[in-house]
Amino acid sequence: MFIDKNMLRITLTALLLISLMGCTGNNASANKIETPNPSAKEVQESKSSSQPLGDKTQNVDKTNEALDSVAIEEGKNLFTSIGCTACHSTTEEVIVGPGMLGISSRASSRVTGMNSKEYLYEAIKEPNNFIVDDFQSNLMPEYKNVLRDGEVSSLVSYLLSLK
Repeated sequence: MFIDKNMLRITLTALLLISLMGCTGNNASANKIETPNPSAKEVQESKSSSQPLGDKTQNVDKTNEALDSVAIEEGKNLFTSIGCTACHSTTEEVIVGPGMLGISSRASSRVTGMNSKEYLYEAIKEPNNFIVDDFQSNLMPEYKNVLRDGEVSSLVSYLLSLK
């Protein structure tokens, strides 16, 4: 079987560029996830959208209770559908951003006074607030106006499940 090396290079370059667009896209409406029939909790969360970001972390469970399997599954689906996998692996492998395996233990010590859930929640909403050493700022898009609080909480639950 004959493989045209130039065509292979072009195809691989195009796939890489498409993948990276998920991490560097600036068009919030293009990345917005529409969820039909929001739950009562999500409706209440959207009513509280005038709260400062720090107050919204109340939506993230701050205890060590077992993670909700539904939220983990929703978070896993979001992680793939909004393009997180273009820059973050679910292993320790660094792609563009840090690998997510074991993020729970690393996140718990990143900012004094914040537990891992609070840190991840804010890092997803406003990623430039916390730039990890050896990584560049302004690569990860802000999701504060793209994802609902419940969706961010689901993403956090999924990330915390990657142990």
